[in-house]
Amino acid sequence: MPGGVPVSARVMIYDVGHKVLARAQQAGTGPAGRCWRGAGAVALGLMAAGCATLGSGSGFPSPPRQSPVTTVLVSADGRVITGVGGMACGHDPRLVARSYPRKVTLIWINPDTNCNGETLESTVVPIRLPKPLGNRPLVQASGGSRIPYFDDRDLARVTVLPAGFQLRGEFPAGQPVGDTRTYAGPPGTGTVGPRWPCPCAQLVIWQQVVNKGFILPTQQTSQHPVHVRVHGRVAALLDNGPFYARSVNWMEHGYYFTVGVAYGPKKIPLTDAQLIAVANGIRPRPGPRAA
Repeated sequence: MPGGVPVSARVMIYDVGHKVLARAQQAGTGPAGRCWRGAGAVALGLMAAGCATLGSGSGFPSPPRQSPVTTVLVSADGRVITGVGGMACGHDPRLVARSYPRKVTLIWINPDTNCNGETLESTVVPIRLPKPLGNRPLVQASGGSRIPYFDDRDLARVTVLPAGFQLRGEFPAGQPVGDTRTYAGPPGTGTVGPRWPCPCAQLVIWQQVVNKGFILPTQQTSQHPVHVRVHGRVAALLDNGPFYARSVNWMEHGYYFTVGVAYGPKKIPLTDAQLIAVANGIRPRPGPRAA
């Protein structure tokens, strides 16, 4: 296939990675998965440059002990919840879930608040429920408002990737419900960065549920896209976009998709034709479920 090679079925994502799950301790409480930290944080709209811990005269207050959960992923089997939390005082946050017959509550807990600093780095945290979420809503532990989530049963299949590229991570990202998957190329194809420990090229696939308040990335830049075709639909090939150095963007079946190249020196050597081939190899589900 021009621009890419078929992806075997075992690479398809319907759950979070086993390496990260192995780090989760007891059911309902998840520590941070360090191997996922900060990957593709630009797509999350999060600052991930580090965590500045400053003295009492810094002007920043101490971080809160608890904070609400904005959006999460729910695995296809309904047992694993994955969130992205800020690191307060340089320590990993904990995502705490409590399971009830008619709901599941979530809250972020900061284990250390003994600093005056601004939280700049984020990390991905998975937890495992004692039984599948099913039809129960996810709600805030404080206040009880619903938490939007992306259901991995709706995840589009990726059937074509550039030669040598493999799945590296998956995390929630969107406005407010979406999924981002990162893929790494062979060692030596890219450069190590503060949020990318592998000297590998990086490819990102973003799947966003289109809602009323969603702002198209092509509307967030002054750059003029080049029109290409994906699945027979008009798509936008964008250089120097708001999130990625180069990307293919289109809407289909109630989702907005982006196949992107990360910013950074020698980050990825992929051509436009390869990005378009990956985009044409994506197989969306019929439409998003109500979360």
